[in-house]
Amino acid sequence: MSHKIIKSGASLQQFIGDVIKETLQKRKISENEDKALESGEITVKDVVEKLNIIRSGRSFKDAEVKQNMEQYLNDLDSAEKTALLSFLKGISEIVTAGVSGEEAFEPAEDPAKVRMEKKPAKQTVKIKPTVIKKPAAEDKESSSEKAEDTTPPIKATK
Repeated sequence: MSHKIIKSGASLQQFIGDVIKETLQKRKISENEDKALESGEITVKDVVEKLNIIRSGRSFKDAEVKQNMEQYLNDLDSAEKTALLSFLKGISEIVTAGVSGEEAFEPAEDPAKVRMEKKPAKQTVKIKPTVIKKPAAEDKESSSEKAEDTTPPIKATK
């Protein structure tokens, strides 16, 4: 988190206004990121912006950062960890080794073989109810006709 300092000659009101404006801008960026994550419509600009933020951040050797990374990784399942490392491998090849984007490692390649599918944000499930209908009037008659015959037998006469 960056700390703002009032510059010489700047008014407190101007300083507070700048801080509020910056905060609102960050909130807008965050909302746009959430929309991009929901829709799956991620741009190169989105990715580069995140990578630059990471590069300008604190060192991963910092005890607090390291501890938070450990907690984050421990919360990921095996597939998520594999995908994360795979993406980082491909990005590091582009940034450090000058590998082209077409040749850089992708998570679907060996040995990672990660398969992902973005599911729609809202899924609708339609359940068709099972309706049990009462028998129709004629069905009642035919079913009563088929009932057990309880009339006494006919007497035989000699």
